[in-house]
This record gives sequence, structure tokens and C-alpha cells, in this order.
Amino acid sequence: MDVWANIPIDPFSDICERLVCVKDQIVLTAVCKSWHLLFNQLFGKYQFSIDTPRLILAEEDKRGSSSSTDMRKFFDLSNGKLFDFYLPEIRNKKCLSVGFGCALILSGKLMSFKTFFFSKRLLQPILGIQNFKDFDPNCVIIVTYGIGFPAIVKIGLKAWIDIDMKYGWYSDIIYYKNQFYAGGQHQLFAGTIDGNQAPFATPIAHTPRNLVNIHTQKYLVESVGELLLVYRNFVGNVYNNLPPDSLEISLAEIPYWTMSFDVVKLIKKNENDDEHGYEFVKVETLGNQALFVGDGASFSLPATSLNGCRPDCIYFTDDSQDFYSLTKNGGGYDMGIYNLRDGSIEQHYKGESLSYFSTPLWYL
Repeated sequence: MDVWANIPIDPFSDICERLVCVKDQIVLTAVCKSWHLLFNQLFGKYQFSIDTPRLILAEEDKRGSSSSTDMRKFFDLSNGKLFDFYLPEIRNKKCLSVGFGCALILSGKLMSFKTFFFSKRLLQPILGIQNFKDFDPNCVIIVTYGIGFPAIVKIGLKAWIDIDMKYGWYSDIIYYKNQFYAGGQHQLFAGTIDGNQAPFATPIAHTPRNLVNIHTQKYLVESVGELLLVYRNFVGNVYNNLPPDSLEISLAEIPYWTMSFDVVKLIKKNENDDEHGYEFVKVETLGNQALFVGDGASFSLPATSLNGCRPDCIYFTDDSQDFYSLTKNGGGYDMGIYNLRDGSIEQHYKGESLSYFSTPLWYL
């Protein structure tokens, strides 16, 4: 085994070139520490193939145990298996999914917090992540922080720039067709990022009023070239909106629960009958696509037998961070797969993965 553990980088590189399946890549890195380190050296050249998203489970609480908490478990949707990864970089940190093989890591001692509000101060440490050197120097990061304030930063800058919108808070933000779009309470806004000028956005469409209430969370998702607005509808005693008797959950342990989803898409109006040139129409089916929503960026994937995704379904994780403190053991209960055709919900990960600050999230 010592001979194989000390394999030179050139033949190891040849092996990596022949591994086109992400499962084989994962197994390769788990053989021994030296192979894991070698693969990390080649990571810029050999990216994990995007064949299926993984669910990064919450950090396991090993207090009082000799086991390390530097290991994080990844749940594979395609085969239902768990993989262990050595990730000391995210120990005791809040992570958000951003897609493209990246995760946003918020630094700071968060273990003592049961409620968590993002601030630009807490987001500041991401500017020092060395892996950003592999990105286009013109790359721009767009986030919402606090209770929904949008801001951007360019790679290498040391300060965030607020986006001037003057219309309150925003539930989500996305970059789509060379513009950024932000979902407000009753309107959708669009804007551009032009050089060193302060970015701003203007309203372009009203959001459906009949879908807006205090029991919803909204996500912006690009799917097959279309911009979707996804409404996640909750029940629970925190909303004074109790679930039906058929939903057998303990409200003492789970004060909120996802009941359903609604999806609308943005289209251009045939006639400009008001100041807005676009409108939303209801989506009855996602076709062969599956949507993924939760903490961080939302995304859409084609459903195939290889990636384990189901068509016309919405995969969701628990992102109701305002209410984690009201649960018995933290957030992570409210996860599942919503079938848009028949309204049914079932679990994607059947185990328990709970945390007050870093709940399970999608990794693509």
C-alpha cells in the first residue's frame, strides 16, 4: 500500500483523466490522505463532473467524544449512499450553496447562536478565499444580507456595494441574461452592473398578489432559459396556521412545515398597459426538470436515471433560519421532494441532520 500511496503525480494525473464519473472521483480521494492531497492539487484541472447534486449534511455534534468534527457527510441522491469528506475549512461555520462547485463560507464563532442574521461584516471573510483566483477577475458576487438587502462585490475589492433599489426588502436575487433580478414583496426588479457605477434596479413586473402572504418563502430560479419565481407555502403554529390532521407532525418539535409549492414564470407582455413590460403566468409543469431550493442559490437540472432526480419535482431543504431557535434540536426537519403534478411530499434523506446554524444544503 505504501507504494501506491506514494504514486507520482504524473501517473496519478493519467488516472484522473480516465475518471468521468463523480462517484469514481469521490472513491479515489477517499483511498488515502496522499491521494486526497494529490487530487486537490489537480482540482483546478479536473473538476467534479456535474451529474447529480449532493446534500451536505449538518455538522455532527461530537462534543464529549474523541471523534473529529472536521468530517462532513455528503448524501448522494442517485444511490442513497453517504460519503465522508475531510473539510476542516467549514468546521463551526455557516455554509451557503452558490453552485458551480462552490460554497459560500461565513467565518466566525457561530456555535453559540440559535438565530442568525447575515451582515456585511460576517460576509467579509469570503473575500480572502484563495480559490477565487481561479475565477474570471471580472466576476461579481451578488448577495442579499440582513433582512433582504442586496449588495455586490467584485473579486479583490475589500468592501461591499449596496444596490440602490429604495423599495424595501428582497426575498431572493439572481443573475439572468446579463442582468440581476431581485424579488420584492409585490414586484420583480431588474438592473445591470456597469463598470464602477453604483448599481441600481427598477421594477419590471408585479408578482402575483394571490400567492403572497406571510406563510411563503420565494425563490428565483433559472430553468431551461426561463426565469421562474417559486413560492414555498408553510403551515405551523409560528404562522397561526395549523396543518390538516392528515399531516402527522409534532408541532412541539417542528413549529413550521412546508405544505406546498406554486411556480410562475416571467414573460413579456403583448401590450404595455402599465409601467411594467413583463408579467408572471402560472407554471403547471416543469417538464423534465427538477428544481433545487434552500439555503443559498437555487438551480434547475434535467431529471435522468443517472442523477437520480425526478422530473416535475422540487427538492427543498430547511432554510427557515428565523425559527430554528423554536425547534427542539435545530433546523433540518423541513426537507423533502414536492411533486408538482399531484402535490405529494416525500423525503429525499430519511435520516436526521439538525443544526442551529448550518443546516443541510445542496452542493452542485
